[in-house]
Amino acid sequence: FANILLSPAATLPAKNREAYLVQPNIPLDETKLEEWVPWKDPRKLQDLISVTLRSPCEDLATDPAMATKDCGVSYWDHSNPTLVIWPENPAPFYFDRDQVFRDALESLARQTHSYTISGTTLFDANNRPRNSAVVLDPNGKLILAYDKIHLVPFGEYVPWWAFPKLVGKITFEAGDFAPGTEYKIAQTPEGGIGVFICYESIFPQLVRKLTARGAGVLVNISDDGWFGSSSAGAQHLEMARLRAIENHRYLLRATNDGVTAIIDPRGEVVQSLPRNREAVLAGNFEYLTDTTFYTRHGDIFAWLCVAVAAGMVFVVAARKRKERT
Repeated sequence: FANILLSPAATLPAKNREAYLVQPNIPLDETKLEEWVPWKDPRKLQDLISVTLRSPCEDLATDPAMATKDCGVSYWDHSNPTLVIWPENPAPFYFDRDQVFRDALESLARQTHSYTISGTTLFDANNRPRNSAVVLDPNGKLILAYDKIHLVPFGEYVPWWAFPKLVGKITFEAGDFAPGTEYKIAQTPEGGIGVFICYESIFPQLVRKLTARGAGVLVNISDDGWFGSSSAGAQHLEMARLRAIENHRYLLRATNDGVTAIIDPRGEVVQSLPRNREAVLAGNFEYLTDTTFYTRHGDIFAWLCVAVAAGMVFVVAARKRKERT
């Protein structure tokens, strides 16, 4: 029913675009994260770049000819820009403060000739951290910095009403994160890229606004490691699937430790990676431009149902009152 109501197209177009979703499986352990500090020791960062550069060859691993070839930059298609997506993760990646990380990410975009997306921590004018995502074009130029709008209470900040001087956060990042305020997308000649972060996937209005502003593909970056081995990771994926259906868009979901997945506009998980392993998910998608009733009008149908139900309650109550008199 949801697909009939929300999706205007009966069939999906050909998927001519390539995407590489990197699942680094970076540990949440604070002591182990010391190994991921790029300005102290860039080896872990370089390993992650190497894993990314080998991505186009992973699908060719069964080809005997590939066994004798060095896989790397030469295997990327420079005639058709791809998407490379690094997820939200706990590593200290500071795009605007760490030149080592910034240079590495810009170089990766140029080498792969891709639109490169990565989670990072940015800082506002008051030196408050923001949970952010950056998008670089194939020349390594920054074309979007999106700051997470819906922050996690007690994870990224302590609400004012919850005794913030007595109650702390479950994360080890110092200070409260500052929320973003702008619904922005990365405009490219191929189509718009709408990025949202972590549990923003449970807010349909947020994703709808990104799509209405021209997002032809949706990208969700997340670090679900906080869920541990519970079922919350799978539940998070199910919520993200609804956002794809509502807006009739491919949703590329890159996570730190799973579930990394490619979801089609019908909400079907067409490809995914197993949890808790370092891997790259290579797949296809397409930029779409059609709009659904929900993208255009939001929750008007739900509010209409509320109004009808309230009206029926009023009519029944009035009838009973009349019968008593």
